[in-house]
Amino acid sequence: QIKLIFPDINTNKINNIIKSGKYRLLKKHLSKTEEVKILKLGEPALKFQESQKRIYPQNNLFSQITGFVSKYGVPKSKLEKSQNQILEKGQNIHLTLDSKLQNIFYEELKRGMENFNARASAAIMMDVNTGEIITMLSLPDYNPNFPNKIKPFSENNLITSARYEMGSTLKTLNVAMALQGDISIKNQLFDVSKPYKLSKNYLVHDVVKLSNEANLNDIFVNSSNIGSIKIFDEIGHIKQKAFFSKLHVDKDLEIEGLKIIRNRLPENWNQLSGRSLSFGYGASFTPISLVNTYALLVNGGYHVTPKIIKNLETKKKRVFSENLSKEVRKLLHNVVINGSGKKAYVNGIDIGGKTGTARKTNNKNYGDKVITSFIGVFPITEPKYIIFILLDEPHNFNSEALYGGNTAAPIFSRILKRIAIDIKIYPEKKLEITKKKSLYNETF
Repeated sequence: QIKLIFPDINTNKINNIIKSGKYRLLKKHLSKTEEVKILKLGEPALKFQESQKRIYPQNNLFSQITGFVSKYGVPKSKLEKSQNQILEKGQNIHLTLDSKLQNIFYEELKRGMENFNARASAAIMMDVNTGEIITMLSLPDYNPNFPNKIKPFSENNLITSARYEMGSTLKTLNVAMALQGDISIKNQLFDVSKPYKLSKNYLVHDVVKLSNEANLNDIFVNSSNIGSIKIFDEIGHIKQKAFFSKLHVDKDLEIEGLKIIRNRLPENWNQLSGRSLSFGYGASFTPISLVNTYALLVNGGYHVTPKIIKNLETKKKRVFSENLSKEVRKLLHNVVINGSGKKAYVNGIDIGGKTGTARKTNNKNYGDKVITSFIGVFPITEPKYIIFILLDEPHNFNSEALYGGNTAAPIFSRILKRIAIDIKIYPEKKLEITKKKSLYNETF
């Protein structure tokens, strides 16, 4: 009769239990149906033992944040491990995450990852003023309900536990440094007509070729590598290092409940490494650190500590002036309206952002594999949220080159269109997609 209820149990196992004359475990995790069938047998020697088990109703959706408990009941990672003492007491932990938005992010990120046959992908949305994390995703992921089926590397949360050379997204830090040091630099003209000789064997080129002389706005909006280096050369590595320290990127970033690895900055921070850093190479950032840095630059100049557990105190500290933040917002808005971030545009919503594309190293040399990303802020005139999208090693099935502008930016756009009403960002009908115009009329 037992065999009829549990066909997968070996007959020998049942016989051995009977012969032993002792109580032995016959089957774990019975369904309600199986429990009723056992009761109907009316066999007093069959006993039930109750035990507790942590289950995850959303399956994979929050796995990179919650972590999991092993089949032996041992908390293994992330919130399950760091908050275990609270959970064991039966107390609830309320998170800042939104399940509906998380699901939308999951669908669009997975769709984008499959479209470009990417090795991995990640996304995060954060409130730039409070540091509350609304969504956080990392693919591939796993189902924490089945810890024995977790595949290697799928448990790694790329937002907090991976570092990348971020490419052009770091150019925002470069122009912010320039504007903070000398506001007149935005009207200075730079010769970007020829490749820049970075070292004896390496020339820096631009994807978008500009006229002989370009100002800071043109350099940033068109993501000029040559121009970024020339802006840096006006400032130097000593001031650059001090500026990065003010951004807190050289310090440990903490989120209550989650571990974050540290950014990797140049060991020998000199003029050469500073030039590489000006256009996004020579340093590796965690996505959460980059997002937190952008939040500081656009929210009026306040450093905010990210948080994923509700009701924790919002820690804010002013680092830069509102004027610098306003200048950065203008530039980011111009990227979406007139530059490399056009595919992030959403009709009726004022967005600012920056694309990023970085070649990955292979045996210390840069190969053909890339990291592409887009970081977007909205509403750009009075920032509330920031979204970061990253694709690791996207592949294309046609001849089109892979950049942040044509891979990550469209994912951002699709997500924002779907979540806008939920987060009370209401598109204005007066803005027409056929006639894009910058919100800022100042001359750069």
